[in-house]
This record gives sequence, C-alpha cells and structure tokens, in this order.
Amino acid sequence: MWFYGGYEGLREITGFARGVFTPTQAMFGGDLTEVGDTIYDPLTLNEDAETRDPFPNNVIPTNRINSVSQGLLQFYRPGASLSQRPNNLFVNPRNTLDDDQFNLRIDTALTDTQSLFGQFIHSKSPAVREGNFPLTGSFYPNEIQLGMVQHTWTLSPSLVNTFRFGASRNVALFSNEGRDEGSILPGLGIFNTFDTRGVTAQNIQGFSGFGRANGDLGNLDNNYQLDQGMSYIRGNHQFRFGTSIRYRRTWQQNSNAGAHGNLAYQRRFTAALTRNAAGALGPGDGGNSFADFLLGMPSTGGVRGLPMLPYRFTQYMPYVQDTWKLRRNLTMNWGISWFKDTIADPQGFARDLPHGFDAQTGLLKVAALGEVDPKVIASDNNNFTPRLGLAWQLDDKTVIRTGAGVYYSDQQ
Repeated sequence: MWFYGGYEGLREITGFARGVFTPTQAMFGGDLTEVGDTIYDPLTLNEDAETRDPFPNNVIPTNRINSVSQGLLQFYRPGASLSQRPNNLFVNPRNTLDDDQFNLRIDTALTDTQSLFGQFIHSKSPAVREGNFPLTGSFYPNEIQLGMVQHTWTLSPSLVNTFRFGASRNVALFSNEGRDEGSILPGLGIFNTFDTRGVTAQNIQGFSGFGRANGDLGNLDNNYQLDQGMSYIRGNHQFRFGTSIRYRRTWQQNSNAGAHGNLAYQRRFTAALTRNAAGALGPGDGGNSFADFLLGMPSTGGVRGLPMLPYRFTQYMPYVQDTWKLRRNLTMNWGISWFKDTIADPQGFARDLPHGFDAQTGLLKVAALGEVDPKVIASDNNNFTPRLGLAWQLDDKTVIRTGAGVYYSDQQ
C-alpha cells in the first residue's frame, strides 16, 4: 500500500484607498443647515396654495427620522464638510482570499492481478471584495470536493478491465458580503425581500450610496461519474471499449440580482412645489436627497429574485476505439462514440414554472396546468462522434501527427 496526503494554504490581503462623498455627522442627526437649500416638510402640503412649509432652521426633528433609515445608518459613514468636494471621506476597503486545499491518495495491490486506487480532494477558497461601507461588498463562497475510486483487474496478459466511480461537489457563487452575517433585514424593519442576509441597496442622489442589492448568483453542482472500460490486445490492434455515465444534480440561482431590494432617493419630497410646462405639480427649488432618505421617502424602489431552482440530468457516452499499428513506423487510431444527454429536468416546485406561447391561440401555456412539458425542449439522439488520427515516425527525431474528430460538450 502507498499513500500520500497534502495541504496547501494561501492568505492574501490587498488594501485600497478610495475617496467618497457622504453626508456629515450633523446631517446623520437631522441637522441639514450646511446644505444651504431649504428643506421642506412633506407633511405640511397645502393643496390649495400648492405649498409646503420648511423645517425650522433646516433641522428634521429626531422623532421624524424614519426608524428604518435610522437603523440603516449603522452601515453608512459620515464625511467631513460638504465643501470638501469631490471627496469628504477616505476609506480603506480590503480584498481577502483564504484558500485551503487538502488532498489524499491511496494505492494498494489487492492481489497479483488486481489493484485499487482512491483519492479525495477538498478546496475551500472564500474571497471577499469589500465595498466602501460595511456589508457593501461582494462575497465568493467557492468550494470544491472531489472523490474517486478505481479498480483495475488484469484478466489475462491481453485483457484488462478498469472500473471507476467518482463524485464531486462544486459551489460557485457570487454573493453579498453580508451573506454569512445571518438575517439582517427583518431587524431593520425591511420585509418581503427574496434574501435577508445583507443590506438593501441605498442610492442617494448626490452622495455615495451604500448597501448591496444582489443575493446569491451562480450554481451548486453535485456530479456522479461511473466509467467501465476494457482494453484488449490482439495482434497489431489494441482495442478499447466501454461506457461512461454522468448523473448531474444542479441548483441554479441566476435571478437574484435584486434579492435584497434597492431604494433610490432624489430631491423630491423635501423640495418646494411648482408646476412644469405641462401643468403637472412636482418638485421645485430646495430639498435634499438625504433629507428624503431620513424621512423614509424613496423616489423609486424594487426587489427582484427567484428561489434556487433544482435540475437533474444524465449523460451516456459508450465508445469503441482501436489503435492499429499498420507498419513499424505508422499507427492509426480510430474510434466512435455516442453522446446522449438527457434534457435538464426541473424538480419540485420548479416543474410548475416553465411556460410557452401558443402561436395559434395567442395564449400562454404553463407547465403547472400540464399544458407543456417542464423540460421544455426535446432530446437529441444522433450525437455520434467519429475520430481518426495518424502518427508517422519519419526517423528517430521526427514524428508527424494528424487527427480529426467530432466532440460534444459534457456540460449544460
């Protein structure tokens, strides 16, 4: 028996310096005297006069600051004077990568004609790209696990059988920096988002924004592999034949770009009122986007996401190959395989989501009502892959090789 094990670790930290422009500490408390423009109270609307009253001294009373906005301020940072443009605050975000890899391999001879080989590899390499403010950056929770065992049996001097089984798990995600901090948004008073492990993106006109909208994006894959092959030597021929089977279980998360939601604030609700050329009443002079934020009055907002969608599919690849030594210095390699890839089949609730369009009636057909197949497209059974190669040895130093083949990708 022979065995081998190894570990490799990497710790990488890269620092940056960036300039941003944010409201001052006084503004965080509702004092907007430094703004210069008059801040109007949206709750004092006089519809007949089409006016709003200003906040006394441009100060928003503490009891008027929205509780959600107050909670969000812990993920923001105040800058110095508003006169310091374009940057009144300098931050030092870091990029970090923590990579750990383990591997183990064992080889053993069971008998004079049988041997067993196995290996296991584990790699975990989470990476964080910090943003300008707390939990504003991105997170990559990458991880790979792979295991395989192979049995080789020499049945005769000319016949060898090889059986292999393997499994792997791959986590490849682009996520929010707050992903591993637990559920945050309900504690802030923000509900009905597709993910709560982060801070809703806040876009404040005229200032650097904070928070991040996206949740998990990417996929988790469990792959299972079964290979059975034989090698048979007869005369000038070395035949190889067998089959490979791949079973794939994948969870796709590709629609969570706005899972935490995003809110945008403009100088709208705290501005004076005026009528435009079309006669519509809207914001006029004064106001401030950060004042709108403190009052919890976004101009626009949205949330976009889907649950993780599970799929299953299987691949079959039987093959036959011959390495034929035509002459002492000329070898031909030919073979053919068949590639069968079943259509990715959605599982559970995801089977109800696919839909199609009926061109004759102009109506949608939905899988939930049994009107369309959840697998959407039909399978293809004509994927044959012939291959041919030649190796011509001109002399002891020169070999000419040429080949051609048809190949199909084994990934969907």
